[in-house]
Amino acid sequence: MLAGECAATTLLSAPSWSTVAHIHALAPQQLIVDGTYLSINDYAINNPHVDIISNHFYTVNGNNNHNTIKQNLKKIAGKKAYMVGEFGLEDASVIKDIMETAVHHDVNGAKTVGAFIWGFRGHRHDGGFYFHKEGSGHYSYRLPGFKEADNNQENAIIGIVRNAIAGMDGTKVVPPLAVPEAPKLRKIISPTNIKWMGSPLGRHYRIERSENEAGPWKVIASNISDGKPQFNPAVDTLFSDTSTLKIDKPYYYRVIAKNESGESKPSNIQSLVIGQTTSNKFVTVQNGQFIKNGRPYYFVGANYWYGPLLGTSDAGLARMRIELDDMQIYQRIHQNPKIDYLTMHIWPKNWSWYDPKNESLSTLVAIEKATKYINQHIATADKLNKPIVLSEFGFPRDQESLSATQSTSFRNQFYQAVFTQIADSFAKQGTFAGSNFWGYAGIGEAGKNLIADPPQEPQGLNSVFSSDKQTLEIIREANARLH
Repeated sequence: MLAGECAATTLLSAPSWSTVAHIHALAPQQLIVDGTYLSINDYAINNPHVDIISNHFYTVNGNNNHNTIKQNLKKIAGKKAYMVGEFGLEDASVIKDIMETAVHHDVNGAKTVGAFIWGFRGHRHDGGFYFHKEGSGHYSYRLPGFKEADNNQENAIIGIVRNAIAGMDGTKVVPPLAVPEAPKLRKIISPTNIKWMGSPLGRHYRIERSENEAGPWKVIASNISDGKPQFNPAVDTLFSDTSTLKIDKPYYYRVIAKNESGESKPSNIQSLVIGQTTSNKFVTVQNGQFIKNGRPYYFVGANYWYGPLLGTSDAGLARMRIELDDMQIYQRIHQNPKIDYLTMHIWPKNWSWYDPKNESLSTLVAIEKATKYINQHIATADKLNKPIVLSEFGFPRDQESLSATQSTSFRNQFYQAVFTQIADSFAKQGTFAGSNFWGYAGIGEAGKNLIADPPQEPQGLNSVFSSDKQTLEIIREANARLH
């Protein structure tokens, strides 16, 4: 450990100096940092138990600029070592000014001993990088820098930081990047979704395949990048092997990382056998019976789904967390070979996509969000080579009325959009295989009996009655398109 920081990220309050003195009594060689910020405090400058004084630069506080370094060095006057504990989240020109001042500016020979830019993130387990987004719109950076993040000035920022490191080290030339370490290839479930944990400093990857574990190896892809911003392994794909592979024959894969300094050793080897069951996306139907591998078969699904997190002050971050966490769980559950198909639910009213006070606009919003949601799940189904069913979806009558005589114009609009997506998938032999609308109430009387809606909800809210001729015709036509 370089140093222990006291009162980190606090504004003006002093740390407990008795605690600092106690630390030094137990470990006299341990360096201590005063971590308060916005000002350089006399008590830190004069306290014999403080070795380093830090400051944090934030745009919101008006101190995220190179002049803060000059002011801080002047106040400390060489009595203690000084470092910039946090800075960043600014345009590259501002970052450059801060870094150059940290490297070159001195007050009677005293300079900044270090500067920590906010912030970098490492590789994810199944591909891409972790990411962090600030309110300023800036994203975290990833080494060695990627063209895909030019709008975040990633390569420019990393170049500035590397130049500053060389300057602080007293060298005139920025040293080359180290050769990448070997990436870690993950278990391959489908050739259309090959994933790996990226290599530190790897800029591109080469994918190789062999019919024998000992080789020879054939290059099937070069210059593959894992630098897509906000890469989500549950939705995004690093590499898809679209070659025609033979049934029941083993294939072996490995990955090599590259950058301008060279290439890594090959990754670990993963094997894949394309079985008859994975080569056919769907079973056949004979006389009303599913047939799989020539035998009668009954499908097994998990009925696992997720919906957006509601009631949060930051819906964007909440949605991001849901997509990253639940979609990964969703994929892992359905990787189970005993599960034959995926399911999803869509409830626009419950998920606050639909607003009865603004039905025209919110119905369009609900359709847009539902389309994105469906496509996310289809992407997972494609990776797993399994069909997916929209096992529940519902939409209220106009004005959320429970009356069977109320119009269903907005519901019909939503139903039509969902059924069109299924029909398009069917025409392309895609994985989106069908849906169950919620629900048919026949001649039931809304509000008096348990009909098609869940018992905890108003009866008739999502129900399709036998008198809803237009809705029933939309459902009938949708079914006809699938036969």
